[in-house]
Amino acid sequence: MAKYSMEDLFKVACAEYAGCKEIVGEITSAVQAIQPSITIETTMTAFDMVLQSILLSVATIDSKMYAEEKHFINLLTEYGDILALVNSEFTKEYKEESNITWDDVADFDNETRAKVAVISAALVDPYATSMVNIFATVDKAIEERDYIAMLREKVLTIIMALSGIDGDDLESQTSEAEYAIGVKVFDRLVYEKWKNITG
Repeated sequence: MAKYSMEDLFKVACAEYAGCKEIVGEITSAVQAIQPSITIETTMTAFDMVLQSILLSVATIDSKMYAEEKHFINLLTEYGDILALVNSEFTKEYKEESNITWDDVADFDNETRAKVAVISAALVDPYATSMVNIFATVDKAIEERDYIAMLREKVLTIIMALSGIDGDDLESQTSEAEYAIGVKVFDRLVYEKWKNITG
């Protein structure tokens, strides 16, 4: 059956992440001519926030968050960390400094971890909208390159890698459920917004 080592799955995810970075770099360069303030750092930060939020949603399906899942989400991205947003929101709401780490998220009970996932998805929505607007601008102008489809394919491969990182067979019901949730969250945060803009 389709079972791979954590190292192999993480290598696959890193390769796909590098591909995402190339795509984001291309669309950022294309849009800088009309919006010079947009940089690869700002666009990749938005992408990282979106990706981590998706992966966190995937990791909350199980009754626990495995160490492999925690390391996968924390180590994969390079520019943004969704927990910085969550901590900022909690600090504002509770009037005391919040410093939740990925170790904390892994140690939370599943109900608390699910709440963090829901909060992160809400907080990341403006970042997703900003990123999608850039993709939509470029996809309309450069018809021969379907950038959003290219990005979606790579993100779905990353989701698939995470779904097997805890040792589950990639064809198991658990892995398939995790993958389905990841696809659903990506489409809600990114793809459906893109379709609404581009028509």
